[in-house]
Amino acid sequence: TYTWNDGGTHTYSWSNQGSYSNTSWTTAGGAGTFAYSGTITYAHFCAVNVDPINQCFPDASLADAVASVQGKLPTATFTSVDQAVTSLNLNAKGILSLEGIANL
Repeated sequence: TYTWNDGGTHTYSWSNQGSYSNTSWTTAGGAGTFAYSGTITYAHFCAVNVDPINQCFPDASLADAVASVQGKLPTATFTSVDQAVTSLNLNAKGILSLEGIANL
């Protein structure tokens, strides 16, 4: 279990699928229990018709731009209609990150 900065707790398990590279595994308890030394990166995920726009686009300015195309707030659900947008004017919006742009 690893506690993320968002305060949530996420549990992961691994099974022996062969060799591992660029990792450091050590026994941490009983049989089949391992400790991992390295970096686990939370992969941002956006579920269409489930998650809010501002989760799909972490940069607040980008979330505002995507939401405004449909006249929504950034806290509104990111829908398949939003996903179908083919043009955004992002000029002078103060966007620092394009994370999530692949969701369009």
